[in-house]
Amino acid sequence: MAISGTESVVAQKLVAAIFFSWLLAQGIKLTKVSQKKSIRAFIFRGGGIVSSHSASISSLAAGVFLYQGLSLLFLAVAVFGLIVIRDVIFVRSWIAMVKPIKHSRFSEMEGHTLPEVLAGITIGIVVTLVVFLI
Repeated sequence: MAISGTESVVAQKLVAAIFFSWLLAQGIKLTKVSQKKSIRAFIFRGGGIVSSHSASISSLAAGVFLYQGLSLLFLAVAVFGLIVIRDVIFVRSWIAMVKPIKHSRFSEMEGHTLPEVLAGITIGIVVTLVVFLI
């Protein structure tokens, strides 16, 4: 099945929106990098400042909604997104339970707080709206 011209443009915009949402969330994290940490480790590590997982999945959901409206695909993406968002929030509480265990390698930066997740969701939706309006 061939992709039509319109679908190709929408697919390109969606990929761009997801990428730029992730990039912006990670860029915000880079502004908080301390001299002790390498930038590479900070980019590929989870947790902190803004949730790039939430930014990416909310960008995907917003893009699908803008293209298809309230469709079965949008509902599937939204459910998947809620699972991802729930997991990034509860990772931090799980780590808090495990951390007292001797030799724990988990850090406080892993997982996200609710404000960090909400910031990621906002970034994902706003970036997607901007990309789709261009």
